Amino acid sequence: MASLYLYGATFEDRLAALWTASVRGVAADHVTGDYCTALDWAQHAGTTSIVIAVGVTAANNLYYCGGCAYTDGPVDSGVSDSTFENAAGSTGQDSFLLANGLVYYAQTGALPYPLPYPLPAQVDIAADGGSCSGLAC
Repeated sequence: MASLYLYGATFEDRLAALWTASVRGVAADHVTGDYCTALDWAQHAGTTSIVIAVGVTAANNLYYCGGCAYTDGPVDSGVSDSTFENAAGSTGQDSFLLANGLVYYAQTGALPYPLPYPLPAQVDIAADGGSCSGLAC
């Protein structure tokens, strides 16, 4: 199983990432709200790690400021350097549900069904018109 890392850029998204990590057994030191730490994780993820950006701000930061690519579908193994998994939903609750589902998938190779609802749609970061908010490491 790949090592999992979660990045929530806002206070609320970081709480969602911490709660997801706690419930899913991901180490607390694999959760950050710090852009430079998350960018380093993403740039060196390789095929043994998965970085999940929780929320639109985190995904925008890694995509627009860090130049990282992202995956739309769930993965259960590392992807490549400078790539992250997109858990950006249109609401905070959607981002939380996406993060929870994507971590579960990374751990088990299956989505957490039966759910009373499907996983929410991911915000298409590239088409969303976001921007870099001047972050630098």
